[in-house]
Amino acid sequence: MSTKPQSAADTSSPVYICHGAEAQQCHVLSITPEPDSLWMTNQIACHQIVGDTSSSISIEPALGEFQDLPVTGAAFKLHCPAIGEDRDMEMWLRSGYTAKPHIINLKLGHFRCVIASSRAPIRAPIIGQELLASVTIQSFYTQALVKGIDVEWVVDGVSTTVTTNDSGVSDFRHIVTKEGKQTITAHLHNFYNDETETVEFPFTGFAHSPWEEATLKVNGQVVEFGKTAVMIRAQVNEVVVEIPADIARTLTLAVVEPGGLTLTASPAFGTAVQVVDGKVSWRVTSVENVSGSISLEVSSPEVELPLEWRCWVLSSNLEDEMELRLNKLPMPSDAMVLSMQPFEISLIPINSGMDMPVSVRFCSGEGIQKDDFDVSPGFDVESAIYEWVLVAGIGRDAACKLEFRLEFGSVSVSLIVELKISHVLPNFYFVEKQVSLGSAVGAYRSGRHKIRILADGTSYQGKAVKVDLEGATWSGQIVPNNWQLLVPDAEFFLTLP
Repeated sequence: MSTKPQSAADTSSPVYICHGAEAQQCHVLSITPEPDSLWMTNQIACHQIVGDTSSSISIEPALGEFQDLPVTGAAFKLHCPAIGEDRDMEMWLRSGYTAKPHIINLKLGHFRCVIASSRAPIRAPIIGQELLASVTIQSFYTQALVKGIDVEWVVDGVSTTVTTNDSGVSDFRHIVTKEGKQTITAHLHNFYNDETETVEFPFTGFAHSPWEEATLKVNGQVVEFGKTAVMIRAQVNEVVVEIPADIARTLTLAVVEPGGLTLTASPAFGTAVQVVDGKVSWRVTSVENVSGSISLEVSSPEVELPLEWRCWVLSSNLEDEMELRLNKLPMPSDAMVLSMQPFEISLIPINSGMDMPVSVRFCSGEGIQKDDFDVSPGFDVESAIYEWVLVAGIGRDAACKLEFRLEFGSVSVSLIVELKISHVLPNFYFVEKQVSLGSAVGAYRSGRHKIRILADGTSYQGKAVKVDLEGATWSGQIVPNNWQLLVPDAEFFLTLP
């Protein structure tokens, strides 16, 4: 990277710098004077970095330390730590000749990334079938998976941008609309060096498939043409293909995309197996206790194209596959909710692209029954949204167990959640006056006001609480701004201008 200082302040395009570019991988910013610049042959120093509020970026030579600026230029080393927020900054350079600074606009973020891995769609879809292609993006410097990176997807001349999720994955879905050879292309552009990394996913569209006459079963569950199946890791899974004898006499099972898993089969992968009584069966095992998405295919010399399908290989414990959250926060082991108040339970897939439906079931309760709950979507209703809003419509303390279940044929993947339900709130005090929940209180705008929350022997004793300022039309500050334990009370202070 380089810049050319003039005799006056500069407002040129920004210089992109990256989290984790430090030590041997630090950024080197080259400064080259223009031929007619008054800065030439003088000394130059970085006076300050405006916007680096945490002073996390270190620079060589140090701030305020002058170095020579010959015709060939000078250089500064910028060390950017791996941890920190994206932000815009200004690097102010001064010379011994003029007091007017040369300003370099800096942008700190993940501006140099790489495509760490990719997942291809099936290669021989039919018209109307949905394809799923994915790329996983990680930082060049930290190797961490990066959220919020734009990936451009192009197919049939149409461009779509899909931003990476929390797992650093950009998923692209495409409905096949025509026959013939086609390509889905993923483009990752790096602002740091203005270079683009590209991955191509070729496929061939067909109007019809003879495999539409066949029946595919995984663990006893019929897998509709083009749909996804489920297997359980580290145990035997049965794959059966039923097909008319006039279509195929021998079938071969193969792994198209192992997804990083080690798979075995009996009969072995790649072995032609005779169709007997209209069907062939295999016993497939994923050796390790590792989850992931794989692609399998069945082929035959009598059929032009293969039958390919995706399959999730999962743990029998749904907690290994999903992060459980209560009201958007990690679910505590002793979770408690309020009666008559809505609360949300959500599941966050650990493996991106997971879209198998999950239902919630009422298992048991102490002081509460299934019909006391209002649930959206309801109990025993499958959903791939993975969010449920519940209200316990009772006026007493209670406890219950809920089961979240993913079912596929003979396969069942589940987890149990235990909830305590309280109908008594801790007491709230504003400037030492007790306040009822939902009531309005008044305060002078300026000054510091104490908020105290007291457990008062309720079931909130030892729980964590937090106070937030919402809906204000003026500036204000609450400290501390993090969770505090009720032992037996917690204090917060509201400062108003």
